This record gives sequence, structure tokens and C-alpha cells, in this order.
Amino acid sequence: MTERVERYLHNRTMTGKKDDIYGGSIDGVEQHLQKLRTAAGDPSAAQYMTQIDAYFYIEKLDKVGAQLLPQVTSFENILNRVRQGVHDYLVEAESELLTGQTESSLFTRGEAYVVERLQAVSAESLEKYRAAEQRIAEGSPESYAQALTSCRRMIKSLADSLYPPTDVAIKGSDGKERVLGDDQFMNRLMQFAIDRLGKSTHVKLVEENIHSLGNRLNKLNSLANKGVHQEVSLIEAESCLMWTFFLTADFLRIEDGTSSLLSEDKASTGS
Repeated sequence: MTERVERYLHNRTMTGKKDDIYGGSIDGVEQHLQKLRTAAGDPSAAQYMTQIDAYFYIEKLDKVGAQLLPQVTSFENILNRVRQGVHDYLVEAESELLTGQTESSLFTRGEAYVVERLQAVSAESLEKYRAAEQRIAEGSPESYAQALTSCRRMIKSLADSLYPPTDVAIKGSDGKERVLGDDQFMNRLMQFAIDRLGKSTHVKLVEENIHSLGNRLNKLNSLANKGVHQEVSLIEAESCLMWTFFLTADFLRIEDGTSSLLSEDKASTGS
């Protein structure tokens, strides 16, 4: 997950501004570029002007263009980096297919790791994961809703194993004290991650890491609750299970110390 965060930050960094990250969509990048290019004006319009008017018009465009050029360059670089990333991914995927790998080795290794670690850390979570898979395979809206419930219970079981409920008020990263009881399982998972990663020397990256985990947990919670209120589709059920799988892998990596952030922290402290 750390590698994904680092790649995202690199791709969205504005030129010449190390801490300035554009977090909008690619469509947003293209719209910004269009607005900037429109604001810069069209030099070809000068051919329809008198010589003196054309002179001042071109001079004005040069000044405006000089001011807007850094922004145009930044957004163009973001687009180029994202396009290159997509190209690299497709080339790698094509290479796997051409060598006869119809199933990605990345996901095969990932599932093997999650299943093995869950069996050791939280066998109940593994049962919920298998239950969600089974509900989806049944192929009805009712079973899809049940799959979302299994996903939610899987995350809770994982939280119970990694950070059991407590009646003691815990001070979070924001300095506020909270009681992390049975129902606050997502907050308990977040506190577990903060306890393990909060002292990393790569503070900014850790903050991005925790923020990303929090957003994904909230999205998972929102998606799971959706099954209570309306008919659930296959796509929603599968999406929920994928979110659950990747979140589980992230926390298991933190738990067993194989997270790259933990490795970097140990190296920097000499432990």
C-alpha cells in the first residue's frame, strides 16, 4: 500500500512545488488545462487585426502566457505521468497473458498471503470472507446483501483480534480521548495502525497512509449499510468484498511487520 501512496503522490505533484499535490480527477486535470489554454489566448487571431493592434495583442499574450506556463506545464506533466503509469500497467498485464498467465500472479500471491495470515491471526475473519464469497456465488439480490453483511463482520472480527474493545479512554492522533468499545471497530483498526506506524520517520507519508485507510474504511461502511436499504447488485457486492480483501491485507502487513513503513522505521532507529 505504501508503494501505491508514494506513486500517487509522485504522479499528482505540481511542478516545482514539492508539497503541492493535485487530488482531483484526471477529467479535472484536463478541464484545468483547457481553461488555462483558453485564458492564454489564440495567437492566430492577430492575423485579422491591424498591424499595431496585432503587435499589442501578441505582447499581451506573451505576458499572460509567461504567467500561466508553469501551471500548464504542471498539469501536462501530471497527465503524462498518469498515462505512462497506465501504459506500464497494460504492458505488464499483456506480458503475463502472453506467457500463459491467465490469472495474475500478483493476486494469487496476495490471496494466499491473506488466507494464511487470517488463519493465524483471526480465523473467524477468514470464515466471514469465505461466507461472503459463497453468498455472491449464489447470485441473488438477497445473497448479495448478505455478502455485504459478511464483509462488515469480517472487518469487525479482524478489529477484535488486532485491537480488542476497551473501556479505557484512548488518546488519538488528534489529541482527543475516545473510548474504543465494541461498536467502534473501525476506530479500533485505525488506532491499531496509528500505534504501529505513528512514530515512523516518514511522518507525512504515514499521515497520507492513515488518511487513505480511513477513507477506505468509511467507504466500506457506507457500502455495507446500503444493503439494508435497497436491493444490492452483483457489482456492489463484489466491490465490497474487494475493498474488504485489500483492507485486510494492509492491516495484516502492519500486524506481521512486513509493511515497508515499519521496515523503514526500524532501519532508521537501528532496531
